[in-house]
Parts: sequence; C-alpha cells; structure tokens
Amino acid sequence: MFFVIELLPTIVKLATPLGEYDRQLHAHEQMFALALDTNFRILQQREQLRQRTELVIAQRLEQARQDKEIELGESVLNQTASIQNDLATRMLKEWGKQERDKLKPTATPKSPPAPGPAPAPAGATPPAPEPVVAAPPPPPVPPVSPANASITPAALLRRWGLQPDAMREWYQFENGASDNRVRRYIGKGLETGQWEHPNGDINCLRVTFGGDTTEYTIQRLTNTEMVLEDATTGRVLSFVS
Repeated sequence: MFFVIELLPTIVKLATPLGEYDRQLHAHEQMFALALDTNFRILQQREQLRQRTELVIAQRLEQARQDKEIELGESVLNQTASIQNDLATRMLKEWGKQERDKLKPTATPKSPPAPGPAPAPAGATPPAPEPVVAAPPPPPVPPVSPANASITPAALLRRWGLQPDAMREWYQFENGASDNRVRRYIGKGLETGQWEHPNGDINCLRVTFGGDTTEYTIQRLTNTEMVLEDATTGRVLSFVS
C-alpha cells in the first residue's frame, strides 16, 4: 500500500497525455537556453574587443616611447658632436699657431761694433787693411710637407658607421677634458677605449681597447666619409657619418 501511494503520482503523470502546460514549459526552457547562449556570446565578444583595444593602446604607447627615445638620443648626439667640433677647431688653431711659431727664424742678437784702429802717429806708415771675410749664409730651412688635402682633422669627432652595416657597427670618437675617448659597438656589445695621433701625425690614428692597440693610416677623412687602412694587416675600413 505504501508503494502504491508513493508511485501513484508518477504513474498518473506518465499516463496523462502532454498538455498546454507541458508545451509552454518546454518553450520557456528553450527560450531560456537561447538567451543564455546569446548572453554568453555577447560577453565573449566584449572581452575580445577589450583585449584588442588594450593591445592597440599598448602598442601605440610603446611606439611613442621608442620614437621619443630615438629623438632624444639624436639630439644629444648632435649637441655632443657640435661641442666636440668646436673644441677640435680651437685645438687645431692653437696647434697651427705653435707650429708656425716654431718655423719662424730665431733673431740673433747684434754684437756691438768692434772698436776702430787707433790713429797712427804723424809720419808713420799706415798699416795694411785687413781682408774682409764674408759671413757664411744661413742654412736653408727644410720645407714642411703639407698634410693630406683629403683629411679634415676636426671631422673625426663624431659617430662613424662601419660599412656595410652602418647601423649595427659603429665608432664614436670623443674629445674629453683629459683624454680622447672612443666607443665601439660591433656585434658583441659596447666597448670604451682611447684614441690618439701618434707623434702628433694627423695622418695616423692609434686606437686602444683594453690591451688591444691597432694603428691605422687615414686615407680619407671628411665630414661624411672616413677610410682607414690597418698599418699591420693592410685591411681597409670604410665609414660613413
């Protein structure tokens, strides 16, 4: 009897044909499922749109930051090159003045005139005049060989890109208060060293990085082009500014 009372509602439901209530309940469940799927798709589209917007904003901000860094870097390099060019011009003028002063002949002090012979007494035979000995001519001054006409020393103090990849391989020559500094970037990072003209010869260039020293002969040096030849190996390096 207990089982009959428990199972009776289920048996009646199964035996009863589908009615209007069942149809409306089924339609309502379908509409709810459709609305749930639509809302889920809308949320997905909104999330994708938000991610794309954030990505575009981040890319634009990064590009703007890079452009600003490049602009500031170029400004600093241009100002540094201008100041170094002025310093080099002044140094060359002073060096030229010193060299011209060295070439001027040294003035020899004039010796006081020798006293004349004493007057001969009356009736004495005058002495024979002494022969005049001409002073030897001064030694000729050796001609000074002019510097290479294709070399402008002041043009060295700037950034030079090594061909063929001038953007990835470059040298930066600088003139400091106490030393001449050179920076080099060739594939393996940035290095700092020293440069000089050996014995004051502007046709030669000596570059030292750490314990490695290399001497070059300057074949050509202008405001836009520099050509160096390795004095040891004969290798020719071409640079552009």
